[in-house]
Amino acid sequence: MPDSTVPPFHGNINFNAQHSPMGAFTSFTCGHFGTRGGFGLQIGKPGDQDLYIGVKDGDRFSDAPLKVLPFYQGAGAENEAARYDVEREAGPAEQNVKPRVLSYAKQEIRRHYGWATDRWVTDDFEFTIYTPFGVVPSPTPNESDAKWSFPETELRYRLLPAVVATFTVDNSAGTMPKTALFAMGFHEKGLRLLDTGLESAIGFALRDELGVAGRLIESDDEAGTYLRDAFENDADILVRTRAEKVLVENGRAAGVEAQYADPESGKSARVVVRAPHVVVACNAPFTYSFIVPASLSLTPTR
Repeated sequence: MPDSTVPPFHGNINFNAQHSPMGAFTSFTCGHFGTRGGFGLQIGKPGDQDLYIGVKDGDRFSDAPLKVLPFYQGAGAENEAARYDVEREAGPAEQNVKPRVLSYAKQEIRRHYGWATDRWVTDDFEFTIYTPFGVVPSPTPNESDAKWSFPETELRYRLLPAVVATFTVDNSAGTMPKTALFAMGFHEKGLRLLDTGLESAIGFALRDELGVAGRLIESDDEAGTYLRDAFENDADILVRTRAEKVLVENGRAAGVEAQYADPESGKSARVVVRAPHVVVACNAPFTYSFIVPASLSLTPTR
């Protein structure tokens, strides 16, 4: 989950941010209205892809227009409908899918720009990009830098050459389906679908240079199941309480520090929960960037 304590950016939100992983000479750029961005791989400048990130009412075959963030060339122009054909080289059924594309106006967008997150919020969805940063382990530790040495699996984790993002659509109060869209307009040849080897994920790739993969998560499949299982096993559930960090003692997780918010008074109070075992069930970037301190070694197990 994104850090909801980061307030909306109070100044001009119309600027690019380059999100670059620590383990690769690459970046994912977006933020400037009406221009391209996307992936730049070993080029020392922003990418050159049109980004279409948004939703439409109904299923993918509905006549409703796509409404997207203005991260593509000419966003806001009156001739947008003529600029974008979905799957124009596909079969007869797909050729009927030629939606109009509308971009959100500046006043319809809120941007929460933090140290390691860039969150775009509209009334329809939230799109958050994560750029974790922290200690880089020494690949060849010796006595002088022993405190920065980690297992090899930890080195791989911390230098993961990937940009992580979440795209959240809340349609719990809706009366019809909503279709979410994340699409990139590449100008190079070699684009292909990734339809095998990703288990439950789907994605696409540009030759062997870069790839995009995503997994659809419905709220009842994840958080709802965790809470239900915890409740059924007599767990004490603290509502209106936000976990902020893992407490570490002698190199081991010893509990969690949190903040409780009183809905009536608006006041908050520090909450400390100590336990012999700590399970962090947030998504990967939030766990890595905000909750797990650098002093706690994360060693993935198989």
